[in-house]
Amino acid sequence: MNRASRVLTILLGLALLLPGCGTKPSEKKGLRVLCTVFPMYVFTRNIVGDIPGVAVELMLPASLGCPHDYSLTPGDMEKIMGADVLVVNGMGLEEFLAKPALGANPRLKVIDASYGLEPITDSHGTNPHTWVSLTDAFSQMRNIAFGLADLDPKNAAQYKKNGASYAADLMVLRTDFLLALKDAPNKRIVTFHDAFTYFARDLGLEVVAVIEETPGQEPSAGDLAKLANKIKEAKPIGIFAEPQYPEKVADVLSSESGVPVYILDPVSSGEMTPTAYMDGMRKNLETLKKALTAGGK
Repeated sequence: MNRASRVLTILLGLALLLPGCGTKPSEKKGLRVLCTVFPMYVFTRNIVGDIPGVAVELMLPASLGCPHDYSLTPGDMEKIMGADVLVVNGMGLEEFLAKPALGANPRLKVIDASYGLEPITDSHGTNPHTWVSLTDAFSQMRNIAFGLADLDPKNAAQYKKNGASYAADLMVLRTDFLLALKDAPNKRIVTFHDAFTYFARDLGLEVVAVIEETPGQEPSAGDLAKLANKIKEAKPIGIFAEPQYPEKVADVLSSESGVPVYILDPVSSGEMTPTAYMDGMRKNLETLKKALTAGGK
């Protein structure tokens, strides 16, 4: 038995000892919706709004960011056992959620927010950062709203109404991004890792270099030198670091290439408020405007 299997076996054993594991859905009051990662939590909070009797909870810590190397904890299993609905990003982001873990709660219904989206793949596999694209965020929000409406018919109209309102805000912001970039002569950027692949695709940005090909693995001295040369030749508008990671490598590349460093937030972490995603993306828009104004042709 490998390490992952041993850990899962232990977690499932702990789950069986949790109180309420034998509770039938009919004996429970209200609907408990569990979201795996921060952006799915924010989308779901906006869709649920103030519908009485529906609780929305986040599984992973709001400060975690992308769960590339995450492992389930007993606390996570407790949340899974108490939930009625699990909202996942999909696209392989939740690799830490093995089927036996979900099977420990046979009444759990899963909403895959990325259902129907077109994946972007590379040598590392499927890129899971769909929510960073406002276009895909719209589709994910719609999948969540209609998924909850199907599972909770009593509140179906309100889920769809709340979802439509949030969708309108997303599309207005998307238009603002497109207008800001419409006539930009230079749309070349350097990103910290591949979180902005969908974002760049939908806005017509060209990612000329990625600092960390593998999240958490800094480039070697030799790789840094090659990156610096590549950046000098490409002349992007900026090197975009992320608030979830240290800026030191980006600063080194900036010093070597003369290209300024800015911060773009994939909104994979943040304050647990309904406005967190829109606030983060509006800040990204202002950052891009600043970089476009200062950037070369």
